[in-house]
Amino acid sequence: MQGLWLLLLPVAATCGWFSGRYTKIIDKSPQPSDLRKDYFAGLNYVLNEQPDKAVDVFIRLLKVDSDTVETHLALGNLFRRKGEVDRAIRIHQNLMARTQLDPLHRLAALSALAQDYLKAGMLDRAERLFLELSIDKNYQVQSLEYLMKIYQQEREWTKAIEVARQLRLVTKVPVTVMIAQYYCELAEKDLKNRKFEEAESYLKEALNENPQCVRATLIRARLAEQVEDYASAIRHYQKVELQNPIFMSETILPLMKSYQKINDHEAMFLYFKESLQRHPQLAASLAGSTFFQTQITTGIPLQQISELFTKQPSLSALNCLLNIYNESSRDQSHYELLKKVVAKLMADKNTYCCSQCGLSGKMLHWQCPGCQQWDKIEPLKGIKG
Repeated sequence: MQGLWLLLLPVAATCGWFSGRYTKIIDKSPQPSDLRKDYFAGLNYVLNEQPDKAVDVFIRLLKVDSDTVETHLALGNLFRRKGEVDRAIRIHQNLMARTQLDPLHRLAALSALAQDYLKAGMLDRAERLFLELSIDKNYQVQSLEYLMKIYQQEREWTKAIEVARQLRLVTKVPVTVMIAQYYCELAEKDLKNRKFEEAESYLKEALNENPQCVRATLIRARLAEQVEDYASAIRHYQKVELQNPIFMSETILPLMKSYQKINDHEAMFLYFKESLQRHPQLAASLAGSTFFQTQITTGIPLQQISELFTKQPSLSALNCLLNIYNESSRDQSHYELLKKVVAKLMADKNTYCCSQCGLSGKMLHWQCPGCQQWDKIEPLKGIKG
């Protein structure tokens, strides 16, 4: 409530100035005018913690003209930022109801009201106003950006793509990453409904927009798995290395499954062995699988594995070494204790982090839940991962 006092006092001061100015011009008598009575009544409401009534009084006091319209807008925007959206809407609707507003002030009030609706979650109303504003060159960019936010919330990906392309034409700013992600959202939906041809079409569009879109490639691999085309799935998973090697950790387990489906363990072993030479940091991710513990890896000396993990330390590497050394361990009680400690540490670790805002978690989100940026979350590596 103290914050509301601080918010309303500048408005009260403005009203007091306007009241005095108006009284000097209109009413020369020494008696207080009706405006002054309302002004003090408004202050009384503020002091008695009745901000709704105070807002009503000050709105009535502030005659809407070129001198006061900015005060209305500022008051409404302050209320919106403080989360008092209902009050912001009332103020901006009061402005819009005035027929004498000049066109520039009307557009400013319309934009403020649209933002109020968006803040309040009234997306249909906000969308309608932003579409109207997008025609005006002074509000076009801002309105298109807000429309993209609305369509993302509503998961209207086709509309989001259309608006993003309009924004690209107006600003010349590349939005290929976002458009590719929107196509991936459409592909995910069709893949879930087993509409494979439609999904493949959307994935091609995504890669046309952004050839480095890892998500599109991973979805293509999953699509190939669903139609039991495991050779194509392997090819798509391996393509991730060329797009962004840091996401190779996402391909290890599905790659192993696909190789097993075609019963080609030798090719799998050779691929991972060569991948380790190109990307030593992959060792930590491979340690989380059964790669180093399967019989097919007998060609890699234990000493070599230990040296590799020493250069690329991680909890998964430690867990892997514990499993390898288990057979030669004489004190099983100590071994089991170590396993429990490592398992607890691994369970508490986050595995992904946003490079934009630093938000970390255990799931891979293609749109960061924190900063809402697309394609900024990556797997954590090393001790942190």
